[in-house]
Amino acid sequence: MLELVILGGGCAGLSLAHQLATRAANPPSTLIIEARSTYREDRTWCGWPLEPHAFDDCVVARWSRWGLENGEHRANVRSSIAYEMIDAGRFYDTCLNAIAAHERLTLRTGARVDALVEYDDHVAITLDSGETLLARQVITTLPTPKRLNAPWRWQDFAGWVIDTPRTGALEQAELMNFSVTPAPTRDTLAFVYTLPIDERRALVEWTSFARTPVPLDQLEQALAQHVAERFGEVDVLRRECGSLPMAPAWQRGSARIHPAGTAGGAMRPATGYAFHAIQRWARECREALEASQPPSPPARSKGLEWLDRTFMTALSRHPTLGPDCYVRLFDRLPAERVIRFLAGRPTPLDVVRIMTALPLAPFLESAARTLTANNRP
Repeated sequence: MLELVILGGGCAGLSLAHQLATRAANPPSTLIIEARSTYREDRTWCGWPLEPHAFDDCVVARWSRWGLENGEHRANVRSSIAYEMIDAGRFYDTCLNAIAAHERLTLRTGARVDALVEYDDHVAITLDSGETLLARQVITTLPTPKRLNAPWRWQDFAGWVIDTPRTGALEQAELMNFSVTPAPTRDTLAFVYTLPIDERRALVEWTSFARTPVPLDQLEQALAQHVAERFGEVDVLRRECGSLPMAPAWQRGSARIHPAGTAGGAMRPATGYAFHAIQRWARECREALEASQPPSPPARSKGLEWLDRTFMTALSRHPTLGPDCYVRLFDRLPAERVIRFLAGRPTPLDVVRIMTALPLAPFLESAARTLTANNRP
């Protein structure tokens, strides 16, 4: 019988496996089950590293300056905490090599889970091949929810890594540019995200926050038009896309089955940032396993979850506030204060400053509504 099975070899599953392979003195016998047959460079992760993590070698670019624009005002930001981009291809290679080099960890690709049955002392895992595995503990990062209750939204994006001499004109990253997108409707908030990697290459993404998922072809069409207008003819080196639930944890854990990743609430609902929070969870979970304790869930603050619900409720009820709110925070407050808040690690004073920097009336109204709201996504 296996001591641990990790369902899903994505960011969360591989991050924990890497911690076990490289940091644990005597890791549990672990199997990682992943549906894909092969790994490829299919995405990037970005965010602010508030503390060191194990994948510094996978960072391909950092920016200490960035801009946000809402059509009427632009905030140009400098920060002592650099915004960084992690390359998925390098991340996968680093994790897969660590797993392959350790005798107590195994990765099985091309396999899907059909059923989980929990017993008093183990979990039975039935694969699509019909094989049944037994494990003392299971960490699951699957599946994503099929729908989200209000006020939670889907973050849908289509991105291109482009090659063109005109990227050299970009002096800083653009985290949110609302001025190049249609005005937000009652259901959708959209912006463009541009990160110059070097003199010729940049990642350009069209991102949407909406109550229902936005079709990929619609995102691709908007992105193609923007790239053509801003950069002219380009070579598209790589494409990436995704649909992420901006919601708190939607799976409940049990004695032997433990949700993780976005299913377990690792992603900040109001921002979509997850990579660095996942690294903190992977370290804490490895420490719990080393102490012969059950795997720890992603750390979540009830106070921050309430603030996220309040913020998302305000955006749903007053959608035109969205662009101004994001720009206003960076324009009125020290960047480091906003970064800690967005990354889910604010101090009490950070929270107070953030709340006072936002429009008072709509957020007080939304805060009152959240006091009696159902907290499930």
